[in-house]
Amino acid sequence: MISKFTKPSDFEEYDTNKDRIVTKPEFVRAMYKRYLRNPDDIESALKTFDTDNSGYLNKEELTAAMKKMCMDHSSENIQKIITSVSKDDQIDYKDFVKAAMKL
Repeated sequence: MISKFTKPSDFEEYDTNKDRIVTKPEFVRAMYKRYLRNPDDIESALKTFDTDNSGYLNKEELTAAMKKMCMDHSSENIQKIITSVSKDDQIDYKDFVKAAMKL
């Protein structure tokens, strides 16, 4: 039962649009936000999303990652994320950490 593992304030955190319903995308975002704090977990996530093993995420890989996390993966949002954390069009580990901390 979920109530054994969460506290009421967790539901407030998960319900980002405050409609008193926690949707799958809201729950997935909350879980990523909660668990992507450990550097090893962040590095593991980057490696998972880095499908061409380049050590960087390009726009396509970031889009796929955001879609997988049920997050806004519109081209406008992807560009906004890249611009906010990177000086070029790819995201390395350091950039990915910055982006993860903004979730």
